[in-house]
Amino acid sequence: MSGFFQKISPVGAVGDVIGYIRAPRPHRLGFLALSAAATFAVFSLITSEKYAGLPKLPEVTYFPSFLPGRSDAQIRRENIEATKKARAEEAQDEADDAQIRANYKAMGDALNMDTRKAIERGNAERAEAKRKYDAFNAELLRKHLVK
Repeated sequence: MSGFFQKISPVGAVGDVIGYIRAPRPHRLGFLALSAAATFAVFSLITSEKYAGLPKLPEVTYFPSFLPGRSDAQIRRENIEATKKARAEEAQDEADDAQIRANYKAMGDALNMDTRKAIERGNAERAEAKRKYDAFNAELLRKHLVK
């Protein structure tokens, strides 16, 4: 390995570059300028990268409805309102889904397709999903309901 490094010398490399530049070739200075520009561009891109540092800390926004000092009656009333709103949105979603299913059934009937199996399978899947959802909620209430 030491023999390899003995054959390399910066003085010889510079002499080779000078000899190449002096050799009579067409466009030699243009290619030299192009290679110097490419090298300069790569090194300037590398050196212009900056360390960004740690990410900015998030801003915490507290909900004004959860401010301390609310009475239990206010909390209950807000919870009841939120529950009513969530149930109304759920009912609207279910109505929208039922309308979509009716549209698909009408399209299948118009194309003379047997939609009965797909409807039964969809009903079974929805019933299973509802059963799992209800079981999950019942388990949450069983674990965390204050008695």
